[in-house]
Formats: sequence, structure tokens, C-alpha cells
Amino acid sequence: MMMFKKRKFPKKYIAFFTVAPLLMAVSLINLPCPICGGCGEVGITPGIENVHVMRVSGSQVTSVANVCEMSTVFQYEMDVRLTNTGFEDVDGWLKLVLRDFTQGAMLDRQYVNVRIPAETTVDFNFRVWFRTGFEIPLTIEVHVEPVTDTITDEVCGGNGRLPFNMWLMANNLKDTLNEKSQKQQEFIPPAPFFPLDSWAE
Repeated sequence: MMMFKKRKFPKKYIAFFTVAPLLMAVSLINLPCPICGGCGEVGITPGIENVHVMRVSGSQVTSVANVCEMSTVFQYEMDVRLTNTGFEDVDGWLKLVLRDFTQGAMLDRQYVNVRIPAETTVDFNFRVWFRTGFEIPLTIEVHVEPVTDTITDEVCGGNGRLPFNMWLMANNLKDTLNEKSQKQQEFIPPAPFFPLDSWAE
């Protein structure tokens, strides 16, 4: 009669064959990225989505035609009321678009930096220059809106999802990763236009 002897597997092999499949299974579980919320993009200015334009009024201060450069410059004085409904201060940008409102065509655009404390309404007053072609329409206005551009979320590569093991790390470092991403791709507007002194006289 043959006797079979039980063979014992070393504990290290048992641990390997238990942990390896578990890690593989975990890596196959995809969850929405905690940085972008699953959309694949993040805003360049935190909290700017909570800033709302409540009132805009503008008056043309001066206009100067430059025949040599075949262009016309305008200076507008703007009064803008903004409300921040969020719980954090917002330091962002306003985009001011000089446009022909009958055609919806943009003639020029400028940017103004604004800071709005949390849960506050603020009135801003400033002057801004625009430059257009020599022939301009009679029906022009200044349109104002917060700059709400987005950038690709570098953590998830823009697809909006992460494996579970990476999700754990990203979730723990959420604030740090957000801050780093926004600093690396901070919005820098074009340089503002200012006419020569001789133009403004």
C-alpha cells in the first residue's frame, strides 16, 4: 500500500499567490479621477465658476483714428459688478470683448485682473483701450465675462479615470496635485494694448 506524504508550501509562496492576483484585480478597477471629477479637465482658476457678472455699464471716453496704421483706438470707462457665490477668495481674469453686437463679430479683446472675496459682491471701475480696423461699425459694445478656460488634467491624462491603486494616491495628494497643475499652466493673458502718448492727446 502506497503512502502519500503531504507537501507543505512555503509561506512566502502562499503570500505571493494571494497578493499578486489581488493587486492585478485592483489595477483593473477604474474610478473617476478625484482631481478633475471624471471630466478630464481642470479649471485654470480655482473658484472662477462661482463668479458671476451682475451688471456691466461702459461709456466711450475717446476714440482716435490713425490713418497711417489704418486703425482706430477706443478708450472705455467700465463699471462692472461681480458676485462670488463660493466659499473661497478668487483671483482671476475678466475678458472684455469689443464687438459689433448686430453681427456678433469680435473687434478686439483685453483682459483685466480682479480679486473677489468669498461670498461677496464687488464693484469695479477701470479704463481699458481697444484697437480695431480703420472702418468700424456703428453698433459696438463691450461684453464682459470671467475667463473660465480649462486645461487637460495631467494626473489622468485627460481620460477622467484612474486605476484604483493610483486613485488612492491621487486622492491623498489632491490639494498638492491641483496646486502644482494650476501653477504649471497658469493663465497668462496677452499684453494689454496702450496707445502712444501722441494718440491719446
